[in-house]
Amino acid sequence: MIEILGYVVGIATFVCFVMIVVKMFQAGNTGLGIVTIITFCLCGIGYFVALIFGWLNASKWNIKTLMAIYTVLFIVDLGLVGYTFPENYDKFQKQFKESMEQQKR
Repeated sequence: MIEILGYVVGIATFVCFVMIVVKMFQAGNTGLGIVTIITFCLCGIGYFVALIFGWLNASKWNIKTLMAIYTVLFIVDLGLVGYTFPENYDKFQKQFKESMEQQKR
């Protein structure tokens, strides 16, 4: 149940992220939009870039409501990842050990 909630919140967070990046391009901040996309793809930092620069420009871009929603989703998403991490990590360790044992055969 928590995993499904995590997927829903993750998708909603991503949709808000895309809307903020689109707003960056619409406002003429092409460089910032490109950096946000690249940092999202390379290391996930783009989520933070969108959060910071979105709030810095929320009044100018008229996206205060979007930023409030994005912030809440972002925090909930981080909380869910933190909550489910130990369980997922244990599954990953088990799968990794099994694959290493199969390679030894």
